[in-house]
Amino acid sequence: MGNSKERGWLLTVILILLFIITISLFCWWGFLSIDYLLGKATGIDSETTVFGFLVGIIGIISSVFIFTGAAYAWTLNSRASFWLLYGSIGFIIKNIAEFIDPIRGLISIENATALDVNLTAGIITASFFNIAFWTAILIFFNRKSFKQRLS
Repeated sequence: MGNSKERGWLLTVILILLFIITISLFCWWGFLSIDYLLGKATGIDSETTVFGFLVGIIGIISSVFIFTGAAYAWTLNSRASFWLLYGSIGFIIKNIAEFIDPIRGLISIENATALDVNLTAGIITASFFNIAFWTAILIFFNRKSFKQRLS
């Protein structure tokens, strides 16, 4: 537990949350990617589009990067910065790309209703929140004071 004192309580809490978040996102995006592949292989229509599949692959890779970076940060290893930087950037790109499918879907609805607009707005708003979250993670782990604590 010697590293716990060096790591500090705030970093410890953030890392635990990142472990939970990345495992959950890895499972979710893995499910959607497999759903798409199985749908294509069996000819059964899937809710996941090819664009959603590609976004899912970015989500899976970003989850692995963040998880790896968090594991390195747990031991205060200097390799953490690389993994956390590129994992965060990957999630930011994924969340920006997630704007496209809902908007495309809304435009393709012949008689869109207010509910369709509200659902699309909710998806886009959630993406904005995720972009803000991953930007905060990016900034937190790329501060000079954090990098100085790494070995």
